[in-house]
Amino acid sequence: MTYFTYIHIIALVGVFVLFLALLFILLRKQNTLRGAMTAIGASVVLLALLSAFFMLVIDEYTKKAKVYNIRQTRVLMNESLVISGTVQNTGGFKLTGCTITFKLVNSPAALKDVDPDIFKPKGFWESLWTARKARGEIGSAEQEFKIAQGLEPGRAVPFTVYMHYPPKFQSPTLHWTLSCH
Repeated sequence: MTYFTYIHIIALVGVFVLFLALLFILLRKQNTLRGAMTAIGASVVLLALLSAFFMLVIDEYTKKAKVYNIRQTRVLMNESLVISGTVQNTGGFKLTGCTITFKLVNSPAALKDVDPDIFKPKGFWESLWTARKARGEIGSAEQEFKIAQGLEPGRAVPFTVYMHYPPKFQSPTLHWTLSCH
């Protein structure tokens, strides 16, 4: 049971106690069975949403990690990008897993012979139905990787991932997003 911390369990017990108190109050005030069932159903849905919100907020503030020493190397032989670095658990709880999303974005300044229409503002429907080729001129490539599992507090582990490098990219920038749970 590595996903839940003691803070998760305290929050779930608190929501359950709130549900029991709400149930007690509702059953004392309702005279009909139909009214009681409606009130109980509404409270179950409300408290389930509250529990899900608490779990997301607790995860956001208790399970933290950072990525250090990102290095990228382009391998010309097979048109790939080798990205390596280190992920460290900076929180006080064990992480079940960390996923990193790399997004490689081609720089529009490096492109030559690009139709200037792709830089003009367009409406929603117009941009939705724009030719795929015009949208792909700038381009981006995105890929997600699982880089760590069962990461103890304070521990750092190295990772290396391989990403396809589109040959049309000339001077791309690399962006990443780390997500741990």
